[in-house]
Amino acid sequence: MQKIDMNSCFDDLAVQAGKGNPEAKEVLCRHFRKYIHNLSRSYQQGWDAEDAEQDLWVCFLECLLAYRKERKIHFRYYALKYLRWKLLNFYRSRKLDEKYTSEFTELPYRSSRLERAQELTERETESVLERCSLSNKQRHMVRQRLSGKSYKDMASENRESLRNIYYHMGRIQSICAGNQEFRESFFA
Repeated sequence: MQKIDMNSCFDDLAVQAGKGNPEAKEVLCRHFRKYIHNLSRSYQQGWDAEDAEQDLWVCFLECLLAYRKERKIHFRYYALKYLRWKLLNFYRSRKLDEKYTSEFTELPYRSSRLERAQELTERETESVLERCSLSNKQRHMVRQRLSGKSYKDMASENRESLRNIYYHMGRIQSICAGNQEFRESFFA
């Protein structure tokens, strides 16, 4: 009786799938389906497991295209390590987003400064902001914020990270706070 080496079998299937063989891809997907499903649900901290699973499937298909048998590593080990690494990065990025959104949540109460700022008309606000030395991008971000957009919405619309939006808004605040007229208008 001949012993079948499953690792070399998976290696051959991965090479065939990388060349476009749909049957080989289907066999590999069937084999990894349960593993990807369980891996995506391994971190239960309120994150969407469906998103993680979809990302892992995309990563798995990338593994199929990137796999080279000449590297002398079995596809099974290559794919499992790559999927675990991708999932860890997925949750790291989610944790960072969660960290920055929790640090910069808006206060539920209104201070007298905020009430004073809201009493200014839109034209008055624009005229005061025109006198601040802001770049076009910073002016655009201020307009977005004044129109009621959240930092998350601004990040997706501007195609920037949430952290970058916080950085820009902090710079805008420091520039405006350095302007005498702005301080008199908003923080009187």
